[in-house]
Formats: sequence, structure tokens, C-alpha cells
Amino acid sequence: MIHSDLLALRISQAGQVTGSVFQPISHIEASQLEAALISDVISLAQIAMASLVEGIAGISDYRFSWAKVKLYYSGFYSVRAMLMLHKIAIFYIGRSPFTLEAKPGESAKKRAGNSHTVAFELFRQNYKNDLVLSQQISGLCPLKWIEDKRSEISYRTAPYVDPESPSEFSSIIGKERLHVQEYCCDDLHLYAFDPDHSMLAYPILLVKRLSELVRNYNINEIVDINVHYRDILVKSNCFVPAMRVKFPLYNFK
Repeated sequence: MIHSDLLALRISQAGQVTGSVFQPISHIEASQLEAALISDVISLAQIAMASLVEGIAGISDYRFSWAKVKLYYSGFYSVRAMLMLHKIAIFYIGRSPFTLEAKPGESAKKRAGNSHTVAFELFRQNYKNDLVLSQQISGLCPLKWIEDKRSEISYRTAPYVDPESPSEFSSIIGKERLHVQEYCCDDLHLYAFDPDHSMLAYPILLVKRLSELVRNYNINEIVDINVHYRDILVKSNCFVPAMRVKFPLYNFK
């Protein structure tokens, strides 16, 4: 459990009246939780980029099922981090998900589903006018689309068809470097919502947007991506030197 999740749990349980009723949090508790959330934004930003890199490597190595899962998680961690910028913590009490906003007077709220469905629903509410939700993918909310692709691999595909390429990657195979560079530099968002490209282009867009938002919140920390992940990109022939320009939050050592 990451620090802000654990802190939100402890604060909530300290003020728990009944199973789903909690006392409002104080200014001090809100301030402590906000600081923990901001710290965890940086941690999740690293995980989002690491998962993205591993997804790219999966495509290059014809491990398409693994690539889909890793790209989904890259998007999920980007969403979680952006919710943290909105001062929202998601945590579990027992088997039930709860949320707590780091604002004085707020209290923990029980949510339906799991942490993923809660995160995506809250993201749709808090970022409904953001460019990452400005279009659909094949008639679906893009978050729902990538979630369905991950669920297809995790729960509905047996056996895996690797190394046969699924349609989501057919236009990328053999041209990974070209496409990664195009997606990273795509400021017009021509690819992120195109189902022939979205499985990779949309998580890249989410990581780019997270990077921009962190800077907009005047968080000046740099997320160091160590040589391990740089070497993965190099091995996949996908290392893009301009990536640091397009991802101002990140430093590839």
C-alpha cells in the first residue's frame, strides 16, 4: 500500500463512527494527506512510465498479451496520479474501496466496485473537459476501451494467441520506433483515439498529460528513469532522444 493510501486509511479509521460513517477530517489531517498524495504522484509517475516502457518492449518482442496488460497499467497509474493532484486518495477498508479528499471537513466515502473502476469513474468526473477524454475510441470512453482490452486478455482469452499480432498492434509491428516517436510528438492527438493505434498511443497521451499537469501544479521534482528502462527502449530500438522534451517530468539517465 502506498503512503497516501495508508495515511488515508489511518485517518479514516481514527474517525470511524460506524462501518461507512466517518468524522470530517481536520486542517492538519488534510494537510498531511495532501503532502502524502503529492509525494505519491511522483512515485506513480515513475511506475506509469516504467509500465509504458515494458509495454513497448512487449510489442517489440511479440509478447502482445503482456504488452496490453502493461500498457493498461501505465494508463491506470497515470489516472491515479492525476487524481492525487486533485487531492483524492483511494484506499480499502477490508474488501471495500473508499475515497477521501484531502480537504478540511471532508470524510471518507464508501465506493462500489474496485479501485480501478472507482479511479476511472472519479477521473471522468474530475477531468471531464480534459483533452484525454475529448474523444471516444470505437464509440467508447477511452478509459473503458483500454479497460476492455485488458479484461479481454486477463479474463476472456485462453490460450494466448502470441506471437500472432492482434489488430491493436498490426500497424505498429516492425515500425515500433517510428510509431513511438510519432505518438510522443503527436500534439494534434491524431493517433490516441484511433483504435488502430490507441493501445499504445493513448497510454502515451496519458503519461504526457500527467507530465504537463504536474508542472502546472508547480511540482518541480524530476522523475529519474534509471538505465534499466533506458536500455529496454534501446534494445527495442525505440529510444527517442526527444522524449525528455515531450515528457518534461522525466529524466532518462
